[in-house]
Amino acid sequence: MKVKDSLTREFYISLPSIVLEDSKLTSTDKLVYSLINSFSLNEKGYCYLKYRHLAHYANIKKRELYNIIKKLILLNYIQKIVINNEIKLKPYRDLEKEMSLKSKEKITEPKFDYDWLKEED
Repeated sequence: MKVKDSLTREFYISLPSIVLEDSKLTSTDKLVYSLINSFSLNEKGYCYLKYRHLAHYANIKKRELYNIIKKLILLNYIQKIVINNEIKLKPYRDLEKEMSLKSKEKITEPKFDYDWLKEED
């Protein structure tokens, strides 16, 4: 698929709950992560869009995009890869493992302190 095709085609984005629940990220940070994640679902596993296209979709300036990408790299949500002197962005796929581990932890934790079974007596 060519990049020009991706600017006119319909697509969907998704956001892992581990990213969604991270209070260190703003809504725009999460949107940028979602875009990178969505456009990296290909055989090579990295986002093929240029920064100007990512900024266009997120409706932000390129300078803000650079700061968000730096933040996502520092928080280990994405990694920067250099291929043929071009920078590519790739989300860490280990997030899925972390997400499943966190969901298991949440299942074993009590939801609230109130024991409604005692009220039935």
